[in-house]
Amino acid sequence: MLRWTTRRRRATITLATAGMLVLAATNLVHADTAGSITANNTSTCVTGSATSPTDCATAFAGQRDTASGIETPLFDGPGGNVSTVNIHSLLTTGNTKVYVNVMPGFCPTPDSSGTASVPRCNNNVIPEYTENNTATVDAQLRDMAQRGIDGASIDWYGPSSGPFNPDSVSLKFQSEIQNLGMCPNGPQKCQVMYMIMFDGASLKFADNPTHVTGSSNAGCATNLARPDAENCIVPRMKNDICYMNGLHFGNNAYQKSSGRPVVQFFVDESEYGNLPKTGAAPSWPDVWAQLGNFSADLKDNCASPDNAGAAHPYNVNNGAPLLIFEGVGGFDQLSSGGAFGWVQPSQSQDDLEITSSGNGRSIQEFYQAAAAHSGALTWGIAYKGFNDSQSAWGANRLLDQRCGTTWVNSMREANNFYSSTNPLPFLQVATWNDYNEGTSLEDGVNNCYTVTASVSGSTLNWQLHPSTSAASTTTISGFQVYASTDGGNTYQPFGAEQSANAMSESLAGLPAGSTKLIVKMIGQPEILNQASGPVSF
Repeated sequence: MLRWTTRRRRATITLATAGMLVLAATNLVHADTAGSITANNTSTCVTGSATSPTDCATAFAGQRDTASGIETPLFDGPGGNVSTVNIHSLLTTGNTKVYVNVMPGFCPTPDSSGTASVPRCNNNVIPEYTENNTATVDAQLRDMAQRGIDGASIDWYGPSSGPFNPDSVSLKFQSEIQNLGMCPNGPQKCQVMYMIMFDGASLKFADNPTHVTGSSNAGCATNLARPDAENCIVPRMKNDICYMNGLHFGNNAYQKSSGRPVVQFFVDESEYGNLPKTGAAPSWPDVWAQLGNFSADLKDNCASPDNAGAAHPYNVNNGAPLLIFEGVGGFDQLSSGGAFGWVQPSQSQDDLEITSSGNGRSIQEFYQAAAAHSGALTWGIAYKGFNDSQSAWGANRLLDQRCGTTWVNSMREANNFYSSTNPLPFLQVATWNDYNEGTSLEDGVNNCYTVTASVSGSTLNWQLHPSTSAASTTTISGFQVYASTDGGNTYQPFGAEQSANAMSESLAGLPAGSTKLIVKMIGQPEILNQASGPVSF
């Protein structure tokens, strides 16, 4: 009797409501071809892939660092078959929501911002899709959902119609979460949510005005004198947070905490060298104090002479936003509602910044600081690595992937500080698609293993072959055997999924002489799956 398994970690599409689709876990069994077992299932641009955005210009070839001594030369891959084991399985931190950071500026047409060796579009490397495109957003949302990711934090450059219309990407996530039927259970219960990460680089450029009293849409030059800098930045931030209130904070898919919209601030205060980071006004602490006071009552403070009857009124009560700042120091920032961790690379690829380094930059030190601020909202951090060798602003910063162990260990560091009785509310992955800095999770993470299989009598055996000593079985979830009794035309899962330590399976019940077998290594969440070639039984 054939032991066709009825248990598979797989995502399917089920009807949520009429005309709407939502991804959900199921144990459905279906037939695969040998090629489909390891076919691309990511939103990366791969030729002929049904899961890639339909607007891909061509296949993404991945990115390499050709410098000598680089431990992970192919630091962004060309896409592949990524594990769909739920990302939360790496955590024992309670009901943690896992977000991924999304970069909005990617486009496929090379322009003068690139070079012959590194083509770029809008100063960004080229992953071959346009981020500001519904097809791309749809593909990414489906991919996030199949991996168990709870939301996307959008790197946000203001309500601008600039070169890549950055807020348009946020609004596409907002609309497509609804259009794909990802909110069948109502507000704040969408399968994938979204939120805004305000990028301080946007302050340098003018954006669209809200005409809110006391606000300004002017760009703020980084060389402004001390009082002029604050007098420019504060009105500009008022403009932008009123815009967020009108077009984002009230949306069913926008992330809130205890009824308050969450906004992260990724701001390099040192860019404004004349505005002190400490001390009395004019200073950055006073900027944040003013923004906090203003944000406490957006319904009244975002009123404006031309706001009456607006399609998206800014003076509405969506709750006072929680302002979340970066790093250990973010907990103590004036007006802070909490802090988020971030990847902290150096020019040493071996400095992984997971456990304590004594400089306040590691994940461990971030969680230690969070423990001392129990009332603050903590956003944990995980990452696969970092490599900015292809970026327009590269500074030879590296953080090695260690064949996926950096990713797995950075996720699991949270388990040392949080539990079901002391839960971590949020964890953010840096990043989903920052191909500029080699942090993208979208394309999956290579664990440096290949798999071969052989048959001995009525036993199927398989072997792992690491390409480097950094490979570790901690990046493996298990193994699944696939069998074909029609000459290799179609395959189905055979037997239950085996553990990461298993290296064989009995073939009892299979017809000898007419069966072909494939062994698939199933990675931990976000690790690329691998498979053996077919062997005969």
